[in-house]
Amino acid sequence: MISWGILVVFLVILVEILYIKCKMKNDFCQVVLTFSEKKTCQVTALLDSGNGLIEPISKMPVSIIEERIAEPYKEYLKKEKFRMVPFHSLGEDRGMLEAYFIEKMEIRGKEGVRVIKNPIIAISKGSISANEKYQMILQPEILKYGGVEYDI
Repeated sequence: MISWGILVVFLVILVEILYIKCKMKNDFCQVVLTFSEKKTCQVTALLDSGNGLIEPISKMPVSIIEERIAEPYKEYLKKEKFRMVPFHSLGEDRGMLEAYFIEKMEIRGKEGVRVIKNPIIAISKGSISANEKYQMILQPEILKYGGVEYDI
């Protein structure tokens, strides 16, 4: 009788772990960032419900990209489209991130492609993924913000 109880508990835990792993897979997508007409890059992004970053003036959602990814495109990040975005996180009480409006962002996921014109991206000084699985953190509100949806 006790062995059946242990088996049931084990199966419940196994199902929960598999559910969490499947859910995490669904939170990743491919993003194409357009910095200028001829300068684009593709990254893997995590759609993070914990990212509530908002640019204080425009009230637009802010997604975060690693500095090493943005570095080759620095010359296309225009000063007139520059903002400083305040943030706080578990590792840091308060801070400021450099952020820029770029031409567009294409978010490619299971539901199709969503194109966001003039999104704002903040640049993180360090790595945002311990295992380098993704290079960008998307703010979930970006999917609700103006954009055009296309089916794949």
